[in-house]
Amino acid sequence: MLLVNMNHRRDRQTPALGFSHYSSEKAIVKKLGKPSTTSIHENCIQKMISYREWKASFRIQQGDVTGVWTSDDGALEFSKEYGEEDPLPKGS
Repeated sequence: MLLVNMNHRRDRQTPALGFSHYSSEKAIVKKLGKPSTTSIHENCIQKMISYREWKASFRIQQGDVTGVWTSDDGALEFSKEYGEEDPLPKGS
């Protein structure tokens, strides 16, 4: 899978679909609609929302974007999600 981390710049303003750090989750959902997938981190503080059709994923914390990625698959998930008793690596 090809994964492009859009978080590499010091100013953290490299946008994906017009959204970058500190954009709000509400603004993303308003513009792009319901995410294809949502992954809640085991710590329940972060979640990843992904849009397969746009090949973009956004890490959300407290309602704001804290990370932006693009990938050929279009969906990212945390390796350990909330509620998993014996988590397996994704894709296994």
